Amino acid sequence: MKKHRRYVTTVFLTDITAILASFLFAYYVRFSEIVFLAPKGIPSLEVYLRAMAVAVPIYLFIFRSYQLYRPERRIRRIYELLNVVKAVTVATIFLMALTFIYREFSYSRIVLLFAWLFLIILCSAG
Repeated sequence: MKKHRRYVTTVFLTDITAILASFLFAYYVRFSEIVFLAPKGIPSLEVYLRAMAVAVPIYLFIFRSYQLYRPERRIRRIYELLNVVKAVTVATIFLMALTFIYREFSYSRIVLLFAWLFLIILCSAG
């Protein structure tokens, strides 16, 4: 039981770190103007960090619903990777839908797409 709890806690904390890192890197790639210009200006990083208070629990809930925190999954690695891709995709689509509903700030959907890609890479590597 202790081993199971330690495993889940470790994976859980690693996922939180991966989510935050993927969004920070996505923000940097989008607004550094290396890849894309920012004709409307560069929004405050603080606004995106506050959004993480909503995004992180959504990702974690969906990861849990896809059973990514079960330590004794007896599935092949490729199926586990597909579950990661599906879970990250569902959570990202949900967040993208929220950006259409929440109108006080216009979040860059390109940041969400970059974060989607980076999070799949980070979660698949772990």
